[in-house]
Amino acid sequence: VKQLGKTIAAAFAVHQLVSFGREAVKAAAAFDKSMRNVATLVDTNVESMDAMSASVRELAKQTPVELEQLSAALYDVRSAGISAEDAMAVLEASAQLGVAGLSTTAEAANIMTSAINAFAAEGLSAEQVSDILFKTVKAGKTTLAELTGQFGGLAPAAAAAGISLADLQASTAALTTLGTPASVAQTQLKQAITELQKPGKELSKIFNQLGAKDGLDLIETSGGLGNAFKLIKEEAEASGMTVAQVTGSVETASAILALGGTVNESYTATLADMR
Repeated sequence: VKQLGKTIAAAFAVHQLVSFGREAVKAAAAFDKSMRNVATLVDTNVESMDAMSASVRELAKQTPVELEQLSAALYDVRSAGISAEDAMAVLEASAQLGVAGLSTTAEAANIMTSAINAFAAEGLSAEQVSDILFKTVKAGKTTLAELTGQFGGLAPAAAAAGISLADLQASTAALTTLGTPASVAQTQLKQAITELQKPGKELSKIFNQLGAKDGLDLIETSGGLGNAFKLIKEEAEASGMTVAQVTGSVETASAILALGGTVNESYTATLADMR
């Protein structure tokens, strides 16, 4: 029986080695395939695929992310138009953000590249963008995966309005603390930003009373979305009106009431931390 046990144990060990070998071969094949996909996006006469592959392998040693996930995410990074100079920094930040934000590297790379492209004028590094996104998850009641939902539509609108990434994400985080899903919070913010630029009659009056040319002017002079919303809320109430009466949509009213009141302290603290 003892000899039989040794034989079984040896057979099991051989089986494990064979299985491990098969998995290693499959992983290597998947990595090679992903890197070939990356090669279709770059000028291989200028960029060395061997050097790029080596960088990805080195990153796999530094993070608890599988090689195949990293190479697949690198494809997403390069397809988003991130330059060769910045690609590895973005991939590394995405890997770290995915781990810290309890998400995947692919999801992290998705929102990272969207943020970098939309807010390019701010000149933020990959690490700075990653920190802001992580602090959104940390301060809010949301996940990185949930934040990716409507971000692609909201970010360009916010950036075009001169709103910083930190301000946008502090606002989003604060709204989610009320139990509002991230996608709903982002929809509210997008509608509010749109209305601030094209206000109706009553909201225009509020801006005039506050000495602002329009909503974007108010955001700039007050120091942020939450501060502007607080002034709008207070001015509306001082004029004997509700926020709903001076705005043109439920989404805008909801964002102003929350960020200008209930969660204003949370917004202020998170924005200061991000800055």
